[in-house]
Amino acid sequence: MAICPKCKEEIEHLNNYVSGEAKYIFDGESYNQDGDFQNNEKVNDYECPECQEVLFTDEEKAKEFLKNKDELTNIMEEKMKQIKENKNVS
Repeated sequence: MAICPKCKEEIEHLNNYVSGEAKYIFDGESYNQDGDFQNNEKVNDYECPECQEVLFTDEEKAKEFLKNKDELTNIMEEKMKQIKENKNVS
């Protein structure tokens, strides 16, 4: 799992907030989207789902952060194993 650099919580995903426009048809009771969402590229925030702090504004950096979560987990597990083995030697 990835670790949020701001709140230090373990996270599996990021929340993405994007600004733009969407057209809806309102018939007096319900809304139906008509067409695609149009991104205006003013906001593209990737936030921690735990602390809601913006971690990235770039999709590639967000992808890299989440892609590396497995690698970081493996490194941490290996370090914990080494620490435990060193404690057993003393």
